[in-house]
Amino acid sequence: GLVRRKEDVVAALVAVMNPKAIIDRTPPAAAKAEGFNTVAANERQLYGRTVETLTFMERGLHYQLPITLTQKTGFYFDQRPLRTRIEALSRGSRVLDGCCYVGAVALNAARGGASEVVAVDRSTAAIEAGKQCAALNGMADEIHFVVSDIHAAFEQAEKDGGYDIVVCDPPKLAPQRRNRQRGMGGYRRMAAGACRATKAGGLVALCSCSAAVSADALQRALALGARDAGKRALVLERFFQGVDHPVAAAFPEGLYLKVLLSRVEPL
Repeated sequence: GLVRRKEDVVAALVAVMNPKAIIDRTPPAAAKAEGFNTVAANERQLYGRTVETLTFMERGLHYQLPITLTQKTGFYFDQRPLRTRIEALSRGSRVLDGCCYVGAVALNAARGGASEVVAVDRSTAAIEAGKQCAALNGMADEIHFVVSDIHAAFEQAEKDGGYDIVVCDPPKLAPQRRNRQRGMGGYRRMAAGACRATKAGGLVALCSCSAAVSADALQRALALGARDAGKRALVLERFFQGVDHPVAAAFPEGLYLKVLLSRVEPL
């Protein structure tokens, strides 16, 4: 595979892109699953200068993230369509960014005029990076970052009267087909918690980055979870990965990211 052609790939990238650096970010679990050796920390730098932070701008918002954050490329660029929509919907709303990573949805909600924004993730490192990004954009006082389990956050939100908009973007709950049944239970529980944390008439964005979970399956999990919470969910919009993550027509499994934006109402 590509691992055997790593030197050729690097040479091609240098010739075409003229990058400042090339870093191998293959997760150990992925390396094990594909049957090749894990890349040692001191061997990840494949080209160029040493990089300690990932600095970039998306839609006018500035991000500066430590390279040690391990999720994908270090940032979920594929969720740009959802972030754009949440910003447009946020004015005057209380917004919960659940499983927020570095709080990119929260930043967009704050810029969109949300009255209150809370960003929750169980990773202390991600939350600290999110705080730095908020400060970088002059939003340090506009977003409340919390290190917490998402279900605990949902329970607290319900006690506090609920949010107008809840985004739930959990880690991959069904990494492979053999995990699908268990993963569907996880999405159902996520949906139930998110619906309980949302005011009547509010919005829930339920996300899945599991290729093994179809959009229809995610919608079933949402319907069941909403019912568990004593509510019903009306799907208003669907989002997928951005156009910079194209899907080969011959490989429909490449459509891995699904987002259901729904209005939540009492049964």
